[in-house]
Amino acid sequence: MRLLLVLSLLFSSASFALTVKTKALTRNKKFKAKVKDVELKDLVSKTHFDGKYFKIVLGKSEEPIEIGKDKNLSLKAATSYYHLTKARDYFKNVIKAQNIETMPKIVVRLEMTALFNPRAHYQNENKEPEYNNALTIPGGKGIVIPGTINVGPWDREIWFRPKKQIVIDKKGTDYQIKEIFKVLDKYKDRNYEVTFQQILISLANDTVFVGSEDAINARLEQSVITTLFVDALFRVVKPNAYLLIDRRYYIDAAMVPEIIYSEYAHAALLDSFSLYDSTPINEGMADYFAAMIANNDKLASKLKSYYRARPKDGDSEQCYSIDYESNELADTGFVFSLLWQARDILGKDQAASIIYDLRKVLNSSSYIRTDLVTELLKSCRKRCKNSRADVIRLYQFFSSRCL
Repeated sequence: MRLLLVLSLLFSSASFALTVKTKALTRNKKFKAKVKDVELKDLVSKTHFDGKYFKIVLGKSEEPIEIGKDKNLSLKAATSYYHLTKARDYFKNVIKAQNIETMPKIVVRLEMTALFNPRAHYQNENKEPEYNNALTIPGGKGIVIPGTINVGPWDREIWFRPKKQIVIDKKGTDYQIKEIFKVLDKYKDRNYEVTFQQILISLANDTVFVGSEDAINARLEQSVITTLFVDALFRVVKPNAYLLIDRRYYIDAAMVPEIIYSEYAHAALLDSFSLYDSTPINEGMADYFAAMIANNDKLASKLKSYYRARPKDGDSEQCYSIDYESNELADTGFVFSLLWQARDILGKDQAASIIYDLRKVLNSSSYIRTDLVTELLKSCRKRCKNSRADVIRLYQFFSSRCL
């Protein structure tokens, strides 16, 4: 009888969970950020941000943050906890990811400026602090050197850096300008092409245009004026674009829902993708799932108080460049937009599971052109509803992105 009672108590404590109502930053139907009352579920404490799956702490502390004690910190902790829970529910209930149930409880560190050390958990205090970022770290065994260091083991964690306004250097600004003018150059070239076609058609056959000769000439004149204006604008703006770019930059990562989703996705993909390297494919896959959870392809937009950087756009039509294979450009969003647009061909109902299953054949050493594209085509042959037609559509889509 006593044994049954003990087992009953153990089972009850293991399944015991509380729900607490507090304020957190969320998105409304128009994707605007709004602080509102939410329910935090699966807590094991009514007074602290400590749950069955997540514990929110400040910096290097191991103690959970107290609910409501510090208004701003409590809002940040609640926002992190709420959106991490939402991300976990997505992988568990939508993706049916089996590893979610066995994933250890994640410690989430807010305002964390220390660098990660794979052997000692944290780098020495004399290292430069880090800001405007977030990272997911793998578990470690720790290290013990008698009389010198004693670091115990830790499980995977998510670190959110504090916000700090900085000014982007010229190299970073030059990259922004280059990306902007890639799009504008396409518009300019298209404008030239249309105007030239209209002139040729007019010269060949005036009857092609419906209307009087004066109306035809007026349309042609307008096209030529527009083309000349665009060309003049380019000549003036392009050399001085550096002066027009907003160079201020900051990210309050724990207050950006899509960054929170992306970091949880990294934790869910940890069995295949190393967290020691930020590569184009693992960043792109994490961002894809962040967009799926958010149900929006504009990541980190409409958050001026917390995010002043270039949002990632799932509708971007960036043309592939070998530069996108480098870890230095892992966060450009090229792979994210590629996956987001490919889901229309893969089938929206199954695209997420197809992309999640890529972790079985891809890793941190995989390349976009030779590995990601090949595996997506293989998956479509096996799982797309109209495999032959859909594979052709995928080929055409990849070709449109210069792959």
